[in-house]
Amino acid sequence: MSAFTGLLGVEESKDLLRVYDALQHLPQDVQDRTLSAATQQLAAGWVEELNARPGYSEPTKAVITANPTTVAHTLGLTVATGGSGDLAELTRPFEFGTLSPDRTTTYRRKNRSGTGSHTVTRRAQRQIPPRSTGGWVAYPAAGKWSTRAFKMFMQIIVKTAHDAIDGGRR
Repeated sequence: MSAFTGLLGVEESKDLLRVYDALQHLPQDVQDRTLSAATQQLAAGWVEELNARPGYSEPTKAVITANPTTVAHTLGLTVATGGSGDLAELTRPFEFGTLSPDRTTTYRRKNRSGTGSHTVTRRAQRQIPPRSTGGWVAYPAAGKWSTRAFKMFMQIIVKTAHDAIDGGRR
């Protein structure tokens, strides 16, 4: 896997195919229990990996790492993160940055007394980090987490299958 791209490499794809194949051979109730256990256990690893990543700035990291979720399903794993409400629209710009942080918008407004007007220049993109095609927090975290996650997912499948065969006995 290339460093900090946030994308799966060949090794992780092979792991995902092995996990998917193993999961398809289990009965449906065992699949459901496996996916539920995987979602719960892998969520902690996702949060840990997000918190371990340095962000461009603290506000950037706070928006990106808000609401982390992990969902295990028969096709693999889905992880998500990002602000909610008004912060939701900031997640993507804070993760990938902007090409023009010094872009300005100029407009005229009336002064407080209403007798005159003046020009106002806004620099609203200065708080957004510079452009990063690989992302600043979540995508690099996903790239690093995926290697560990698929191995953990396979272990969860094996344990759940053994528990199902043994009837939950230890």
